[in-house]
Amino acid sequence: MNKDELIQNQIESGCIPEGTDAEAYRVVFSAVRKEPSLKLPDDFVVRVSSIALTSKKTFDWDKLILFGGLGIFVFVLGYVVAITGFKISFGKFSFLASHAPLISFAIVFILFLNWLDKRLIGSRKISH
Repeated sequence: MNKDELIQNQIESGCIPEGTDAEAYRVVFSAVRKEPSLKLPDDFVVRVSSIALTSKKTFDWDKLILFGGLGIFVFVLGYVVAITGFKISFGKFSFLASHAPLISFAIVFILFLNWLDKRLIGSRKISH
C-alpha cells in the first residue's frame, strides 16, 4: 500500500493524519462530499453575451492561409500548363463515345430517382 492509499484509508476511517498531503486529501474529500450547485447565476446570459460581443477577431488568419494557398495553387497550375504545353485529351476514354445514349440515360435516371426520393420519401419525418 502506497502513501496516498494509506492517507485515504485513514481519512475514510475517521483518523486525522498530519501533514500537507493529508490536508490536501481532506480538502479534496470535503469538496467531493458537497452537492454541486446546478443553478446558474442570474447574470449568466448577460456575461456570456458580453463576452461574445466583445471578442472580435481583428484578422482572420485561416482565410488568409486558405486564399493564399488557393492563389499559389492556381498560379503554379497555370505555370505548369504553360511550360509543359499540356493539352486535354480523352484518348483513353474514347470507348465511351459509342455509349453516349446509355450514359445520358443513366444520368437522367439518377436525377429522376433523386427527385423522387425528395418528393416521396424525404418529406416524411422519421419519428423515434
